[in-house]
Amino acid sequence: MLSGENTPTLCYSIPAFESFFDIWTKLAEDRPEWADIIQPGLDKLEEYMDRLNNAHVLAMGEICLILFFTIELT
Repeated sequence: MLSGENTPTLCYSIPAFESFFDIWTKLAEDRPEWADIIQPGLDKLEEYMDRLNNAHVLAMGEICLILFFTIELT
């Protein structure tokens, strides 16, 4: 789903990234014995999410999604 020649991947990758972060956060809460293993991954994901926010990638992804569906519907 996140790769393809005819599908814009940026607009799908950001929500997938956020979903992955949410799932790992809940897993760390539900399984405290795993928190020490999960936390470094969450820290790295947060670092990448901050980079995405600083680069205005989210806005570009939303524009990409709008254009994709506009073209598909016409």
